[in-house]
Amino acid sequence: MTQLLRAIASEQHSLALYAAFAAQYPFFAPFVNAQNAQLEALSFFARQAGIAPSQESPNIAIPTTEMLALESALAHESAKIAFYDNLAASEPNLAIRDVFFRIAATCHNDHLPAIRSALAGHYAENSLGDLLASDWLQNAQKLVQDAQSGTLSEENLAGFLRNLNVSMLGGVLLGGAVVALCNHFLNQNKE
Repeated sequence: MTQLLRAIASEQHSLALYAAFAAQYPFFAPFVNAQNAQLEALSFFARQAGIAPSQESPNIAIPTTEMLALESALAHESAKIAFYDNLAASEPNLAIRDVFFRIAATCHNDHLPAIRSALAGHYAENSLGDLLASDWLQNAQKLVQDAQSGTLSEENLAGFLRNLNVSMLGGVLLGGAVVALCNHFLNQNKE
């Protein structure tokens, strides 16, 4: 029963975490519902055994940005999977072991992909915003305008290339090559 009490304490902590995050970031509201369901499933077995689990209410620090909250949630869910895998490995009660496996599966199959997807959106949004706000893009636009108007000088082009980040140039060239390759295969499939 010690494992069951540890699992209940873990779910109480998860519920407090996601409730605190959801108050600030609506993305986490569905996680609160999932935590309530998982906690109820574990509490059912505790009630059957006549055990009254302690009611923890941990103090949760809310991250200052949604991206930090997502990164924190990603680490939390990864740790929960390992925690429940360890509990399930030594749980003699098959019904409780099944609940442990289902909680780990929910973390792995539902929570982690949702969090990763939201993080990818934040990273892409921030990277694009950084690129659009950069001096590099403004300089590139001026260079293109000068080339179109025929006033592009060798000094302007050399100055632009001197300030160009090599990794960015590699990324642009690689991206262009991938687009060209995809375009080639799409055109080949049309024929």
